[in-house]
Amino acid sequence: MTAHTRLARAPFVVAIPPLVRYSALLQCELEPMVDRFLRFLEPAEEDALLAAAPVKTLKTGDIVVEEGVSQRAIFVVDDGAVRIERGRGKAETILAVLGPGQFFGEMSFIDGAPTSARVVANAPTKVRMIDMITLENLTAVDPTFGARLYRSLAAILVERLRVTSTDLSLQAWL
Repeated sequence: MTAHTRLARAPFVVAIPPLVRYSALLQCELEPMVDRFLRFLEPAEEDALLAAAPVKTLKTGDIVVEEGVSQRAIFVVDDGAVRIERGRGKAETILAVLGPGQFFGEMSFIDGAPTSARVVANAPTKVRMIDMITLENLTAVDPTFGARLYRSLAAILVERLRVTSTDLSLQAWL
């Protein structure tokens, strides 16, 4: 399954756009350049950001991020899959399943607020963690890097909000 293959998801869950595979630098397969993950960064900067991000290896069932904790990091799924869920027991709801090339954690990364959901490895998984230290190191080299990264994240959040608004409008209309 490639990064551009959509995984099954619950109705009215916002689709999270895949990032373009970061190619030979990380020894991943090349895929067509449809969308870039961070559109206001140059491809080489995006590759450098992902290459600088530490990799975390997880077993099925491992918790990547707990709901309600302060976690200033964006996670990019390299391999495997994670599920985004809220609640516990009978009240547990799976919001999405994310695979290679998809990411999560950008809202808490931006505002520092506690996470709004729990993220669990759905299979053996590898994720890259873009944290504040990684951002600070790259901003030390290019002071404009951080502004362009945040602009890219803002564009992603705007796109997701538009999709959610459309979904809610359609749901109300039906």
